Amino acid sequence: MRVAAAPTDGAANDEVIRVLAKALGLPKSRLSIASGHGARLKRIDLPLTETEVRARLAPRPDGRRP
Repeated sequence: MRVAAAPTDGAANDEVIRVLAKALGLPKSRLSIASGHGARLKRIDLPLTETEVRARLAPRPDGRRP
């Protein structure tokens, strides 16, 4: 994913969490960056299984993404 926020003072990290939380239908407080705080590649801790994440991010019947 790409975000528009600059990587200054954690703004980009905050935006990554905000966008993912919205897409997954979770409160931001349930997501955290496990590693990669200062890097382009990040690992995010989620309270979901891989199957649940895929289901929540899959296109809807109308073809739109969540």
